[in-house]
Amino acid sequence: MADSISAGLPNDPGWTSCAAKYSTVETMTIPLCEQFVDIVHDISPLDTPGARAFDNGCGQGALTSVLKERFPHLSVMATDAAPGMISMFNSRGKSLGWSNVHAEVLDARNLESIANDTFTHTMSTFMIALAPDPHLIAKEMHRVTKPGGIVGLATFGDPYFRFCNDAWTRACIQLDPSYQQVQVFDPSWSLSQNVTENLLEAGFTDVKVRMTHKEWPVDLNDQFVEYVFNGGNPVMCTLLRSWEKRGGRVEDVRPCFTQVIKDEWGVGDGRKQGTFEALMATGKKAAV
Repeated sequence: MADSISAGLPNDPGWTSCAAKYSTVETMTIPLCEQFVDIVHDISPLDTPGARAFDNGCGQGALTSVLKERFPHLSVMATDAAPGMISMFNSRGKSLGWSNVHAEVLDARNLESIANDTFTHTMSTFMIALAPDPHLIAKEMHRVTKPGGIVGLATFGDPYFRFCNDAWTRACIQLDPSYQQVQVFDPSWSLSQNVTENLLEAGFTDVKVRMTHKEWPVDLNDQFVEYVFNGGNPVMCTLLRSWEKRGGRVEDVRPCFTQVIKDEWGVGDGRKQGTFEALMATGKKAAV
């Protein structure tokens, strides 16, 4: 979402630096966005006349791409605090011929250019558990939602991100048995009960949170490992830093990590896949 979120290694400016390589992550998030849009649409149809959607923390446009594919005439505003992400978003929209879409660089904690009660559908995918001051973000999402409108929030379903972190931890333990797994995401926004309580606190009603599991195929093992170690993604950099803080070299972990992925994610025919947990939450802003 933002460059001000946990930055990566010392010379890593954050999310802008990983924008060009972020398509690797979208092989996981696009199917989840499709499921997320189904849930939101079932509660509050996105093809209703006058519907206006907000993609908060849009990244390169995974959610917007799903929205525009299914609802080509839907009005969408998208924001992200990382200029590199907005640049990639705009390039994607141009190549796909999106219409009625506006994107701008904006901090989710202060959506100052957006008026109160603007959107019928306020959505965010896989941003809030990584962001600073997530409670401010939730309150801003409530402010810009129209009375009677819906909020939809997809977030990580495990503060330790065991999907990738378990393999990382096992690899590190091979080199240093005293290594302990590190927490990656804010548990306030990656545990179901906490997400429910925080959306209620932000002012939303009728909050429902669903846990979902998706298998992420990683057919190109070397490509995934390269992304973990050199993709610049601040999530992955949290893992890398945890080893460097112990005085270790991250490249020493690489062969062990590669072998763990091969051994534990293999599905028997040369392909590999890991199980990713996500929370999908919805709520309503009370009608006036």
